[in-house]
This record gives sequence, structure tokens and C-alpha cells, in this order.
Amino acid sequence: GIESFLGILFGSDGKFLIQGVLPTLHWGGLQVTWIGLWSLLIGLAVVAIALFVLYLLPVGRVIRAVKQHPECATVIGIREKRVQAVVFLVSAFLAGIVGLLVGMNNALTPSAATPLILTAFIALLVGGVHDFRGTVVAVFLLVLIPEMMISFPWEHFSPSNSWKMVILFVLALMLLAVRPQGIFAQSLRRS
Repeated sequence: GIESFLGILFGSDGKFLIQGVLPTLHWGGLQVTWIGLWSLLIGLAVVAIALFVLYLLPVGRVIRAVKQHPECATVIGIREKRVQAVVFLVSAFLAGIVGLLVGMNNALTPSAATPLILTAFIALLVGGVHDFRGTVVAVFLLVLIPEMMISFPWEHFSPSNSWKMVILFVLALMLLAVRPQGIFAQSLRRS
């Protein structure tokens, strides 16, 4: 597929946007590059701004109206295609920023984005397809818990990074078994 084509075009060896050793912050047993720390802070700021816009500003109400009931939004005068185009452009811009930050901190290969996309898709399912807040919480749970379990000093077992996806899938299955409609989904009344 696309990964194979990119491998033929650019090679399958990892390429770095920044050459050399990155400055690292040491905090207890945790090592984080400064770019990784900035990536985290920028990500948290973007999530906070997105939540603010979607839930506290009138433009967020318009976006949610188009997302939840496009026909009704059109009836009350909201230009559905225009809202969708603007949201798509903002999303594409943010995805480009994320790609740049990831590329500054990690080697870029044709398959480098696969675990990130898979994690994002699983977080979307676990958090609830129609609930942005649930998806944000699911991302934090599905990223932080495997990272903490791998970096935790176990006595007789030292998991490697390859265990991350296994832990992620087990955690996702457990969350979906408990909350199949999403983390913050309202239960439907049965009459």
C-alpha cells in the first residue's frame, strides 16, 4: 500500500528532522527530550482550546449542530459545507503540527504513524464516537497507562516497548466491556 510506496520512494531507513543528540530533561527515573516536553504542553494547550471553543463559544455550538444534526443545522441557516470545510482545514493544520513535532522527536519511517493512528482510532472508539471529552480522556488513559506500566520497575518482569500495544488493546477491551457506548455515554432508557 501507501507505506510500501513511500518506502520505495524515500527508503525505509529512519530519517530525523533534527540531527544529533537532543537535549534531555531528567526527572527522577523519567527522561524526556525538551521537544517531547514542548509537544506535551502544545498538545494540552490545543486540547484546552478545542474544549473551550466547542463547549463555551457560539462557534462551537454551530460545529456541534452540524456534527449532530446536519439537516436541522441547514434548516436554521447554518452553512453545513462551509463549517465542515473550516473544521477540516483546522484539523489538517493541527495534524501537520503534530507530524512536525513527532518528526522532531522520533525517526520518520513510512510506518511511523501506524501506531499513532491505531491508538487514536482505538481512543475514539473507547471514548465514544460522538463525545470529544470522552475521546480526550480515553487518549490519556490509553497512552499514559501503558507508558507507566512499561517504565515501572517490576521485580521479575521488565516489559519492553513492544508490550505497549498489547497493554493498550487489553485496556481498550476492558474499557469497552464496561462502557461500550463510550466513557461518558448516557445510558438509554428502556420503556
